[in-house]
Amino acid sequence: MTLDNKKTALNFQLRRLLILFLVSMVIIFFYNTDYLREPFLGVSRGAYTIILIGLYLLYYMTGIVRNYNYFFFSDNGLKLIFRFYSLRPLSKRQSSIEIDKPNFISYSIKKPAFGFFKKLYLSQRMPNGTIATYPPVSISLLKKSAIAKLEQSLKSFSKG
Repeated sequence: MTLDNKKTALNFQLRRLLILFLVSMVIIFFYNTDYLREPFLGVSRGAYTIILIGLYLLYYMTGIVRNYNYFFFSDNGLKLIFRFYSLRPLSKRQSSIEIDKPNFISYSIKKPAFGFFKKLYLSQRMPNGTIATYPPVSISLLKKSAIAKLEQSLKSFSKG
């Protein structure tokens, strides 16, 4: 089985740019026309500008805090392959985890902060017999159906 959220990751990045464009256009419209020159409902044009920028920054920071990732998973062949990279701005680090199927021990998906984050934890047996646990991978951008498929696949290979 192969799981890839390329389309969802691309849609997230495009949505973020589209919202930035719309907020910018509304602010430019406010300051280049006579619209809202006088306070509307007791709120000035500057206050509306600050509110719009604040709402955009809240949306933008939510994506940064949740650490959305592009995520690829494949269980074809002799290895479990996980590839991911963060969609945070200026984050170009791409990571890959490859685990031989016989060495795969366990996985867990944890949802701290009332499910606001979703993180995948992986463990494997090393050649010297110790168990290694990988740093968590954020799967917050995956849809529920994709997480269910991922869990079903990992459960079939899990020994713990």
